[in-house]
Amino acid sequence: MSKSKFGYVSIVGKPNVGKSTLLNQLIGQRVSVVNKKSNTTRDKILGLYHGRDYQIAFLDTPGFQNLNQSITYKQMRRQINMALDMSDIVIYLIDRYTEIQAIQSVMSELARFDKSIIIVINKIDLLKNKNELLPFTDDLSKVTNISDFAFISSLKNKGIDQLVKLIVARLPMATPEYEDNKITDVTLEFRIKEEIRNAALNALHDEIPYEIDIEINSVVAEKNLIAHATIWAPKKSYKSILIGKSGRTIKAIGSEARKNIETWNNKKSSLYLQVNVRKS
Repeated sequence: MSKSKFGYVSIVGKPNVGKSTLLNQLIGQRVSVVNKKSNTTRDKILGLYHGRDYQIAFLDTPGFQNLNQSITYKQMRRQINMALDMSDIVIYLIDRYTEIQAIQSVMSELARFDKSIIIVINKIDLLKNKNELLPFTDDLSKVTNISDFAFISSLKNKGIDQLVKLIVARLPMATPEYEDNKITDVTLEFRIKEEIRNAALNALHDEIPYEIDIEINSVVAEKNLIAHATIWAPKKSYKSILIGKSGRTIKAIGSEARKNIETWNNKKSSLYLQVNVRKS
């Protein structure tokens, strides 16, 4: 049967609310890295959901917040705006403890884009008493003029089917833009780079992982995957921290990244990392 519905759906929300986990559950594969630290996602990431007579193009985005004026944060905000511009529907992902004032602020921002908005309350598995949601949703209705909400646990894969039904009901009649066997437009090189950056976030502290750049020098993906990459540090002292005593830190980064690459690539992988200092 030819598909008759298609649309882009942005997933927005504050950092660590579960946007990337939701995308991965929808797609059934790890296309967006997940980390407890804020601002793991820097770029909009496409994941495709294929239904019987429809196709949904989901866009994971960086954390929606009052970003500061650094170059990295400005780039992240541009990625959010680009995703919103091209979207037909916006999923605004929150949890029970998202402040009403913060929700009002984001809704004001979203109003500029004039999109259909679905407010999705995530992490319901963490609530001991589901009755907590009643006064919360009452307050939400008053400040957002939205009375129909979706309730999910992206981590536990609960409520996802109902959310998809809500989205499909709002999808425009249109011809799908992607092939049926495609799940993302993210390149292999980009996914490897994201896994390295994610592993660096786990191995390092404070601002260091946010200031590094990663360059994929080469990838060979035949029977096995072999990748060489350079982690660029902004200064010499960071290089020493990245390498660690006797090379322990860089080994830990490489080991974690390699294991995660193997989980979605289904190939034995070898990852070779070096650290250099970026000259200004």
